[in-house]
Amino acid sequence: MSGPKEPIVRVWHVDLDRPRFASSGYQTCLDEDERVRAARYRSAPERARFLAARSTLRHVLSAVIGAAAERIVFRSSATGKLECADTPWQFSLSHSHGYAVVAVANEIRVGVDVERIDKTYAELRDVATLFTAQERESIGALPPTEATDAFYRCWTRKEAVLKAVGSGISDGLHRIAVTHEPEVSKLLWTDGSFGNTDRWFLFDLDLPPFATQRYAAALATEGNPPRIVTTVWE
Repeated sequence: MSGPKEPIVRVWHVDLDRPRFASSGYQTCLDEDERVRAARYRSAPERARFLAARSTLRHVLSAVIGAAAERIVFRSSATGKLECADTPWQFSLSHSHGYAVVAVANEIRVGVDVERIDKTYAELRDVATLFTAQERESIGALPPTEATDAFYRCWTRKEAVLKAVGSGISDGLHRIAVTHEPEVSKLLWTDGSFGNTDRWFLFDLDLPPFATQRYAAALATEGNPPRIVTTVWE
């Protein structure tokens, strides 16, 4: 008898500043709601990157599920997670400045997060309070040069789990605990609302060549250990 089927998670790295992604032809797939959301950005570069990210998400999903990008309908799950209507495919999108990551899996929950590393932000007291006491103490004991990277490994791993389940950051980061060491990426504890920790697998993602700034990126999946296939979206 064969064992459990190995799930496959496909991950695409996206350079949001590529001129092609800003073209009107590439972005014709966007719906009115996405364009309204983009208009709320005061910064023109961030507005352009949002449009590029959401257009790319639609094109990626189109390639995976075989539906026209402009015909894909999004809906919110009971927990608020964005989903494709009438399909078992699960996905997650995260972008920070000019870098985005899209993860797609079939019938298993998946979450991804990417953050540009900013030492000043990592040191903000109100941000640190969103971590558990143990995480704060452990990261705080590190030398300053190591603490910033540990902070972002912890942050992206936690947020990847939250995105997989559809939980918000403000009420979720303190409800789970993860490792921050570079060699061990693992969910250690939850408050009980995220299921058994053994069902979650966390991975730090290697950065693509176009990521000229420092970033941290993490992937979370639920179920059996997955095979991860990564590529750059062209």
